[in-house]
Amino acid sequence: GMHKTVLCATSTDISRSLDFNDYSTAILFGDGACAHLVSITDEDGGFLKFYQKIDGSGCKAITIQYPNQQRKNTTISMPDGSKIFNFAVRSICMAVTELTQDIPINDVNYFIFHQANGRILERARKNLGIPQEKEVKTLQRFGNTNEASIGITFDKLIKGQIEGCKNPQ
Repeated sequence: GMHKTVLCATSTDISRSLDFNDYSTAILFGDGACAHLVSITDEDGGFLKFYQKIDGSGCKAITIQYPNQQRKNTTISMPDGSKIFNFAVRSICMAVTELTQDIPINDVNYFIFHQANGRILERARKNLGIPQEKEVKTLQRFGNTNEASIGITFDKLIKGQIEGCKNPQ
């Protein structure tokens, strides 16, 4: 109730930090930015709940080394990818379970998750029993755009630019 309108903005330009000779990481990431204006309204619909949890315990699971100030030939490594995978799946499932504790999961029209990895998204969706047609994906078009991925995916859904998804407006 403190504010009536809030602008949420995120961006990433990770491509300038990638070594494009390292195909194991360069093809996974994309640059992106998004902004959403969120306002309080008396109309039905909109955001009903929001979930956020911060856990920095795995901060060393992904490392980025910048060898020079131009950020060229950067090395991104994930020495224990299975640990990251399991953490991501577990985190998605916890968030969805918390948000849907008062409503049937089938009443949710669409699910938009951070677009990090297709296998993570698939496992979480299956673990939660979410039908495939309710999961909105842009990973195959834009790669992992880090913090901007949810906003970009939401924007494409609202504009009716996601194949198989009806415009939710």
